[in-house]
Amino acid sequence: MSISDIITMIMIFASVATAIGFYIVYTKQTGAGVNISIGKFDLNPNGGGKVRNIQKEEVERSKLQEYLEIDDIENSIIKLKRNNSLRIILSISSPDFALLNEDEKGVFENALLDLGLSLNFPIQFFTTATKVDTKASAEKALAVTKDSDEAIDSKLKEYANLLYDRLLELENSRDVYVRKSYCIVGIDGVYDKKRSISELRNRVETVVGALTMAKMRVNVLEKEKIAQLFANVLNKGSNISIEHMLEHDVLSAYSVGDKT
Repeated sequence: MSISDIITMIMIFASVATAIGFYIVYTKQTGAGVNISIGKFDLNPNGGGKVRNIQKEEVERSKLQEYLEIDDIENSIIKLKRNNSLRIILSISSPDFALLNEDEKGVFENALLDLGLSLNFPIQFFTTATKVDTKASAEKALAVTKDSDEAIDSKLKEYANLLYDRLLELENSRDVYVRKSYCIVGIDGVYDKKRSISELRNRVETVVGALTMAKMRVNVLEKEKIAQLFANVLNKGSNISIEHMLEHDVLSAYSVGDKT
């Protein structure tokens, strides 16, 4: 399944949403194409020039990749259409700073300071608010209530049933969100493919190493997770699950063709 199919399916959901919580800011540059920012998500943070704001403007789903300047996503690397630009997105989970002791706070601050001093390339941090997803936990709780094992106490099943109801309530609530943080690491203008990818991975290792020293959990987003991030940004408040769509072969009956 190509990334085009995944992103196009995302836009099908976006086209029927009643409230899309995003705005697109793009920059038209001579010979440089269009620079896109979705909320605080900027795939080309070095762009400049005259900026036009577009709010609540319908975006043709077949044009999404053109607007985002995405050529493809392969091995967790986003390939942009201009300037041989590559991007990798890292998900970041940091400890609660207020709960750290003084020594831990010192380690945290020094690690970030060392990262800032060592950087000789741009990176970008951004945060999204994502609707809480309790499906997996709810299914586990439901499985306990239906388990025929006599060793499972009836009170445990009763608790599992209450937990299941509560998780469903949270899932259906429109006011329960979780914040997720990300970091974009990129490289531009290096036309030797092997050298470009090698340098990008070196940059990622530098950032990951420093953030890990600050006791942060860092993961490189894979293709499906990147598509999920786009779905969350473009469909704020929805419960679209790219993983669920792929597992249930939702796209098998969908095809892309030329307009007649």
